[in-house]
Amino acid sequence: MIEQVARIRIELRELEPMIWRRVDVPLSSTLEALHHIIQAAFRWQDYHLYEFNVGERVYGVPLDGDVFAQVGAFGSNRRVRRNFFGLRSH
Repeated sequence: MIEQVARIRIELRELEPMIWRRVDVPLSSTLEALHHIIQAAFRWQDYHLYEFNVGERVYGVPLDGDVFAQVGAFGSNRRVRRNFFGLRSH
């Protein structure tokens, strides 16, 4: 069976000219894996923590003493699901 992937376009905000990458991400990937895919696509060296915002939810690695971590605003590093990428099942 061939693993399903989402093709996503990643754009860096507030830069001219626009800097972007298109990557294929397996739908079974975790957000941590997506973080590493982004790091590789831009040739970054993983110097910063990551954070993903999906609607009102924030997923990532909270800093020690972060007020959001204290109130449980950070989601878990669970597997990426189809609805995260806006895809539909066939």
